[in-house]
Amino acid sequence: MFKKAFCLALAGAIAGAIAGASSALAWGDNGHAAVGLLMQRLVNPEVRSTLEQLLNNDSSVNGSFALAGSWADHIKSNSSYNWANSLHYVGLTGTTPDTCTAYVPSQCADDRCVITGIANYTERAVAQAPEADRQEAVKFLLHFLGDIAQPLHATVVELGGNGNICYWEGEETNLHYVWDISIIDKTINGDFDGYVNQLEYDIVKGKYASSTASWVSCFGKENASLASCVVEWINEANQFDCNYIFPTYYAAEKRDDLELSSKYYADNAENVNRFVARAGVRTAHYFNVLFKDAC
Repeated sequence: MFKKAFCLALAGAIAGAIAGASSALAWGDNGHAAVGLLMQRLVNPEVRSTLEQLLNNDSSVNGSFALAGSWADHIKSNSSYNWANSLHYVGLTGTTPDTCTAYVPSQCADDRCVITGIANYTERAVAQAPEADRQEAVKFLLHFLGDIAQPLHATVVELGGNGNICYWEGEETNLHYVWDISIIDKTINGDFDGYVNQLEYDIVKGKYASSTASWVSCFGKENASLASCVVEWINEANQFDCNYIFPTYYAAEKRDDLELSSKYYADNAENVNRFVARAGVRTAHYFNVLFKDAC
């Protein structure tokens, strides 16, 4: 369906886009904020204009794509949104390459998981509906596309790594938190603006430039759709869990070496950077296709 050559429109400087994102934003906030800003810069100009108009009129984010990216986590403290908690992940299984499972609908409990959440808000984002409904849809969609870029949102094992105890700079934590927050925060080291700028450069001109087409190659496949690409990305994430995250964790556990802030960080900082960059590229292309403005 989508057999068009991939391209990205690099935006010019977007005044205030990063300025609204505090360096205190904690995949946690930092990961989602970075994905939101990268999407804003990389999406086609016509789509960007549509999204900016929607978010500029949204008092919950005041036009900030960084805040829009993390909004769906912040509303978890509002009990009226409890129904959305199960939409941030999907329950695939496996901890080794030979036990890894591919997505089947039965793994989406009660038809409520990140895959159905993305499908629902994909429709709502472009529906003939009140502006407030479309604003909420864009925020949920931007967030959920960021969620599936963090591999531990694609597995039910140990509650997505939340049950895998480890340590970070001497403090007890868990594997999910390390991949969500600890690694990216250590890399950013207080310079969120510089982090996003570097990723943007790496995507457009630097070390990721030769990879961007492959990151959205699912759109060029026969009978491809937005939904099929999401499933492909989910399966890819869980393969990384099975091939790498869980095997390396259990090997470290066996060695009694669960302090992850040193060598483990050095081994995986680039993985997280790549996942954030890839999520920015994929989310931009997803919105391009959704708004019928793919390159």
